[in-house]
Amino acid sequence: MAMDRSLFEQKIAQLRQEYRAQLPKRITEVGELAEMLVPEPWPRDIAHTLRQRLHQFTGSAATFNLPELGAAAQRSELALKPWVEQAQPPTPAVYAEIIHALTDFVELARTFQIDCAHAAATRTTPDSFADLPTVSTPITRNEQRPGAPMPQNGNGRTIALFEDDPAAAADLTLQLRHFGYDVQLLPDLAALPALLNASRPAAVIMDIMFPEGDRAGITALVEFQAAGSTLDDIPIIFTSAREDFTARLAAVRAGAAAYFVKPLNIGALIDTIDRLTGLRVEEPLRVLCVDDDQALTEMYAAGLRNAGIVTRIVSDPKLATNALRNFQADLLLLDMHMPGCTGLELAAVIRQQPAYTSLPIVFLSAETDPIQQATARDHGGDDFLTKPISTAALVHAVTTRAQRARSMRALMIRDSLTGLLNHSATATLLEIEVERAQRSGIPLSVVMLDIDYFKNVNDTYGHGVGDSVLRDLARLLQQRLRRSDVIGRYGGEEFLLILPGMTGTTTLQRLDAIRMSFAALRHPADTGSFHVTFSAGIATLRTQYSDPIRIMQAADSALYAAKRNGRNQVYLT
Repeated sequence: MAMDRSLFEQKIAQLRQEYRAQLPKRITEVGELAEMLVPEPWPRDIAHTLRQRLHQFTGSAATFNLPELGAAAQRSELALKPWVEQAQPPTPAVYAEIIHALTDFVELARTFQIDCAHAAATRTTPDSFADLPTVSTPITRNEQRPGAPMPQNGNGRTIALFEDDPAAAADLTLQLRHFGYDVQLLPDLAALPALLNASRPAAVIMDIMFPEGDRAGITALVEFQAAGSTLDDIPIIFTSAREDFTARLAAVRAGAAAYFVKPLNIGALIDTIDRLTGLRVEEPLRVLCVDDDQALTEMYAAGLRNAGIVTRIVSDPKLATNALRNFQADLLLLDMHMPGCTGLELAAVIRQQPAYTSLPIVFLSAETDPIQQATARDHGGDDFLTKPISTAALVHAVTTRAQRARSMRALMIRDSLTGLLNHSATATLLEIEVERAQRSGIPLSVVMLDIDYFKNVNDTYGHGVGDSVLRDLARLLQQRLRRSDVIGRYGGEEFLLILPGMTGTTTLQRLDAIRMSFAALRHPADTGSFHVTFSAGIATLRTQYSDPIRIMQAADSALYAAKRNGRNQVYLT
């Protein structure tokens, strides 16, 4: 007898949920195998097992309504296939492409886990990808690198909300979910001890006023701690209609991490939550060491790695420029005396290339002659360190130089208002991604996005409020797109998105979901809150759009088609 349709649908839903619940473990297995995937000696048996795991995803993901994940697994599988079937290891360039494909696959898997809001599926992230080589362009992309650890409390995105006003609770819950946070709503303060002792949310948002009193929320928190319990790393954010100093002081004394006055500025609140929960993770510094003294350099590299600095060693100076292209170093640590090419010569070669004009070069050598040291600086060196040097001194010198250089580079390539890539940096990345897509055959989507009637926002509410709207959209794009995607502010209220490996249809679905979330966001102003929409146009890499200019023009034409058709929509050319 045929199964009742409703029971059948329930069974399918259950199977999909079980499949998603297994994703963390399966992704972790992929990460662990990929961690053992070194170019020399090429572990063919490991590569074979990894390919089998990816093949399983290729066949199953689409069945469980995750077609994009299946396509990403297939790209990784195809990258591995020829090297599983032959004995010799892949070339460095091919190896880099394999790692790039695997990293994109894991990133995409994490995105689906978050989007689907399955706590079991988001509690585990593939940390084994943390030390894999980063294959990216010479310009830093979004903040968190693949595999960076998430906060340990809860799944890192669950917010406990204590609010007894149903309308306020529903509104804030909706706003938080638009930015990718799960919300556990608790209208009663009696649930506070059990919550903080058991479920360990990423943060707690609590109104201070409850039926028990005007400062009942603060009192409940103080009593909880007085009973011997600790908040540990759970940040408490108080909200209130009260703006007086007394209430703020009481909140501080109770251990509050932040205090927001109602009506809430959602953008500022999200900024604070991101900061307090550690979801914005700094990309670790990256140092390339060029030195033919392998043993000593390994020792120095161990000290740098112990300090959290990603370090790569090149013993042959002739391979340094190729390593720079692939490694994306923040600083070059260079010996002066090496066979075949001296450090001075190598520094001169590097400085002749415009891409490395601002790269800090620090000489690390046993050379003690002040004249030779000065000559090294004249040949492009920014600093000179003398061997032997203590690990602490080396770490301090490298960190200071690299962080300063990174900050200066960020000022040059980042938009100061939104923190997104600026016009020129985004245009550079578009050229690189178009070339990569043509070489590899993977899909590429380009999006031109524009806020509707943005001039009216500035004219009606002021440029300060308009700036807040731009930051809110930038933040939403960063949270809802993948880490491997390029998000740039192309000018004014216009944004350019570059989505490697994503088809036009998938991009349309993703952007339309973001469009609806943005349209539902509430933006505060002195005269009350308001809503804003955006329109977007999508173009994919095709024969007629074979270069960056043409594909961008196609996306721009699609954007204007969306505007002509009434705005607040996404149009795929």
